[in-house]
Amino acid sequence: MMKPLRVLMASWEEVIEPLFREVIEGGGHHLTISHPWNRKQEFIDEAKAGEYDVVIVTNLGLPLDYSLGLIAPLRESCSAKVIVMSGAAGQEDREMASKAGACAFHQMPMPVDKLLEAVEAAARE
Repeated sequence: MMKPLRVLMASWEEVIEPLFREVIEGGGHHLTISHPWNRKQEFIDEAKAGEYDVVIVTNLGLPLDYSLGLIAPLRESCSAKVIVMSGAAGQEDREMASKAGACAFHQMPMPVDKLLEAVEAAARE
């Protein structure tokens, strides 16, 4: 059995947040949801101070380029694995995320069981 993970999620879309909370916390992990719009450095500081295992970067209510811009600073400031979950992204966005240091890129929507698998797989990397 996997140890409980500490997960930080960047989101501005309150409608979807309960689903993420239910899935991740239902899997025995801790989820903190933060709204990094115009608070990028605070989000980076939280990722560093919170000793998170995984950071989920989304474009849920955030512009995708803003969300992708969080990846490199996260990788520089903390040891958390960064995964991207996006509802609208192309191959160029996937490549940008990978070059910035994301360990995975997942297209949303995705089946609920795959969401938990994605978070746990990132932590194992």
